[in-house]
Amino acid sequence: NTMLLCDADCVDIIQNAFKAIKTPQQHSLNLRYGMETTSLLLCIGNNSSGIRSRHRSYGDASFCYDPVSQKTYFISSPKYGEGLGTVCTGVVMENNTIIVAGEASASKLSRQKNKNVEIYRYHDRGNQFWEKLCTAEFRELYA
Repeated sequence: NTMLLCDADCVDIIQNAFKAIKTPQQHSLNLRYGMETTSLLLCIGNNSSGIRSRHRSYGDASFCYDPVSQKTYFISSPKYGEGLGTVCTGVVMENNTIIVAGEASASKLSRQKNKNVEIYRYHDRGNQFWEKLCTAEFRELYA
């Protein structure tokens, strides 16, 4: 009922809603494949074909691509000691921190009852190294 709306206390709310409808909507940002909060794109290596190079195969390495500087940075996979056997997936966080997950090495898998996934974080301070964050039970379907 128009008469009731004019006398109601909520007339300002309704008028503001009409103004909001008339104002043009802001355009949504163009996302760069999930890179809206980071400047690095992580590519996972560590497979049989590897990442080819003029000097050698990077079968045990992953790399990051920086689209701003158009440079590629190679990083070794966390394989030393009791490290990973195969890097399965990874992510670059908001502050360009790199986190990867993968299966344990074959020697470690032979000693485990259940198949595990190990999570590592890459540090780029002085000695570039991987820090083990945790171990989780392997599941076929991860989100």
